[in-house]
Amino acid sequence: MAKIKKLPLVTVYIPSRNYGKFLEKSVLSVIDQLYLEWELFIIDEGSTDNTKTIAENYQNKYPTKIKLIQNKEPLGLQKLANDLLDIAKGKYIIRLDADDWFHEVALLSLVNKLEKALS
Repeated sequence: MAKIKKLPLVTVYIPSRNYGKFLEKSVLSVIDQLYLEWELFIIDEGSTDNTKTIAENYQNKYPTKIKLIQNKEPLGLQKLANDLLDIAKGKYIIRLDADDWFHEVALLSLVNKLEKALS
């Protein structure tokens, strides 16, 4: 009997500081991935817009997949990345800026290439 290989988890994180007007499209691009083994951290960097509301909405809809991290003051991208390493469960980690989005095959393509390179 052939062994079924478990697919690696990918950690995606989206830092946002007052990018609420773009955030929903960014989050949806993760949710709509053909590759399903992902976790998402939305990191609110002291926003004064609707970033928190949008993030909470998606965290409530997908509580096992999406987590909100709220920083009262911006920490900066380098500190965010370092802090995320302590809580990320994924074999791979990728940042998605709040004003960008993934094509639906982005994670599938990345994982396939990385797994092939490592084998």
